[in-house]
Amino acid sequence: MQSIIKFAVSRKTTILMVIAALLLLGSVSWSRIPVDLLPDITFPAAAVSVNWVGAGPEEVEASVTRILEGSLGTITGIKDVQSISSMDNALIILLFNWGTDMDMAAIEIREKLDMVASLLPDDTSAPTMFKFDPSMLPVMNIALASDSLDLVELNRLGDEVSQRLERIEGVASVSVSGGLEEQVLIAVDGQLLEEYGLTLTGVTNALRLANLSLPGGSISQEGKQWTIRALIRTSVEEMKDLLVGMRTEFIPGQAQPAPLPVTLGEVAKISIEPEPLTSISRINRQRSVSLNLQKQSDANTVITANRVHNELE
Repeated sequence: MQSIIKFAVSRKTTILMVIAALLLLGSVSWSRIPVDLLPDITFPAAAVSVNWVGAGPEEVEASVTRILEGSLGTITGIKDVQSISSMDNALIILLFNWGTDMDMAAIEIREKLDMVASLLPDDTSAPTMFKFDPSMLPVMNIALASDSLDLVELNRLGDEVSQRLERIEGVASVSVSGGLEEQVLIAVDGQLLEEYGLTLTGVTNALRLANLSLPGGSISQEGKQWTIRALIRTSVEEMKDLLVGMRTEFIPGQAQPAPLPVTLGEVAKISIEPEPLTSISRINRQRSVSLNLQKQSDANTVITANRVHNELE
């Protein structure tokens, strides 16, 4: 033992170099150790799902989601309550404090569900509770909520943020949900089309030639009026001036009828409105836009998360 001490004292420089080398090697090794986002642990989260066939997101939110949020939000150890109300389904995500006994929490969840079952619409399915498998979760979930921005503006912000985050090394994809996109509503007057000798097919073809996107199921009819839903790629004023066909009109002093251009604004009313809701996201009972971030399979979870945090700041 004394010989080791004497050697260490007499070779201080050597010992310091060895220590420095070990520290450097340890730091490099630590930074390269793969960090598993999904270790074998009990994750303090659970979810409740209720199906309601034929119900839209707003109906689901009003008649199912809010009832479940109000009841489940009082469970012992609860940290956050998130929800997604979509067509035919309500999903409530319960995040608990670390250290919460999830077996006891599951019992309390079932008790709460039994208490509110009679308050749910008759044709909803029985609530299904399941514990979260960490492999179901994205590496990060970001909620955008505001008292001053509406869901259209929040969705636009979410799209901008997601595009920046997807450029970060280690990020595979970022999905945005819960917001609203704007759409163009074109109310075409069928009677005017007949008077001008035009057809709805001619109008839609003109819209497509103008590079306007018409999603499937975007045309509906009510009496003599058709409503066309299109994604915005130009201004309303430019759309009003879009040529959709030609009509003829007798002009005094001329023997033959003269061809005259017909613009979209002459045969249709054009407005910009939010698209129909397909899902509703909430964070602690406040409407929000959710960004769900998935990392690349070989990316380090901690390093990727730190890069995302730095970009958000």
